[in-house]
Amino acid sequence: MAKQINFLDLQHGKNFSYHDKTCGEFSLKNKKNPIGARLNFNDIITHNFKLDKPLTPQELLVTAELKMYDEIGLDASKIHKISYETKKASVGDLKLVESFAIDTLAIEEKYQKSFSTIKHIDFLVLPFLVFETLYKHEILDKKNDLFITIDDDESFSTFYKEGAYVTSKKTLSLRDMVKELENLNILTDTEKLKEILLKKGLSKENYELHEYDLYDYIQKTFENFFSKTNNIALHNRNVYGFTQVERIFFSLDNQMIPYLEETARAYFPDVTYRALDFLASDDILALDTIAASYIQDKLEEGKQQHNFTIFNKKAPFYQSEIGKFALSSVASLMILSSYPLYQQYQMTATEKENSVLKAQLSTLSSATSKLKKRQKAVEKELKSTKQQQKKIDTDLHKLQNIASSLLALKSKDSKYTPMFLTVNNLLKKYKLSIDNVRQVDKGAMDFEIYSIENKRDTIAKFMSALLSKGYTSVTSNEIKLNSDVYKSIITVKR
Repeated sequence: MAKQINFLDLQHGKNFSYHDKTCGEFSLKNKKNPIGARLNFNDIITHNFKLDKPLTPQELLVTAELKMYDEIGLDASKIHKISYETKKASVGDLKLVESFAIDTLAIEEKYQKSFSTIKHIDFLVLPFLVFETLYKHEILDKKNDLFITIDDDESFSTFYKEGAYVTSKKTLSLRDMVKELENLNILTDTEKLKEILLKKGLSKENYELHEYDLYDYIQKTFENFFSKTNNIALHNRNVYGFTQVERIFFSLDNQMIPYLEETARAYFPDVTYRALDFLASDDILALDTIAASYIQDKLEEGKQQHNFTIFNKKAPFYQSEIGKFALSSVASLMILSSYPLYQQYQMTATEKENSVLKAQLSTLSSATSKLKKRQKAVEKELKSTKQQQKKIDTDLHKLQNIASSLLALKSKDSKYTPMFLTVNNLLKKYKLSIDNVRQVDKGAMDFEIYSIENKRDTIAKFMSALLSKGYTSVTSNEIKLNSDVYKSIITVKR
């Protein structure tokens, strides 16, 4: 028989007990009753990836961790709790996997106020996985379903295919909507907005003239929501073989927004709509009671893969390392009064310390590995930048020398100007570059040029073009190949 669950509501503070599909008063009198809770959707980092070969659960967990660090830049300096879900779908020979992570320190800080009297959580669950319990207990038959929940600070939509989790996406929460309305100079708060949505819904007739701007925002917001959700459904059909959405379950305080269905049908015409109010009780959210049922299932099945608790219960004295040591010491003394107690205590303490150090080493090794990879990438980038800078400095030095030469020549004889213009135009035409310019004789100039396209004939064409311009002599020294670039000194006489 399943145990009663004490559910700690981390989001709203409405704690309750759950047993046999019924909610009751939260009580810690029976120490054997497990304590469960659920995370906020915004607490969770997710990442989807593909596998090209079968892996053991341990190998898959390591792969999920590496993927999250390498592909989405999970901060390796922080400690994360990570798990995964293998999808019942594939793309060709590739298996689809979704990994989940939480920042343990951030979670501890966020929920520390909830632990004034309660010091541990036996099972901490991800909110989008909990709908599985509705199929397990045959509250729902297995179809293609979309679950939509909207709350003050947490809103998301979740797809299930024939009773199995497919994917989930964050959506606008009430607080997000309040902020957007504020930008439109429409002032309200989450409670007022919730009341308006549940009373007036998406019917313009229910709004006063001065509320038309508010109605227009609400109508447009939900049209955009269902349009984007429909696009996700089409994507799921291609990737997961999700044929079409058959049912939509919606919850804002366990209720359906009036006239929401009429707006949704423009995007999901052949769908059954109803409120997501399963297992709900009084003012307790259905999402929380469903989460309590899910936790009860997993504890009964002994499945801990998706248990994200970081608030573990302290083991009883007799199960602790010191307790085990004390009991074993008593038994030993009864057998051998001369047993070296202090030495055994030191050994036990050392083993415990070694275990802690190994755990810390594992975490630091993972972080160090990521940082080393990042360091190598930065060093590689720095080396490339230095090489580029060196080339730029070299090119700049060449240009400065050329400019100095040209200025000196200009001050001596302005008749060289037409030659410079002609040479410049032909350099552009044949995609040649110049390294140096100098006067070698009265009316004669040396141009040290090279082919940037590694073509030897462009230098010959450049010389031929100069001759055609009427210069008395265009000669060159040997055209040399140097580092895949052809170079030569061209002497031009007027």
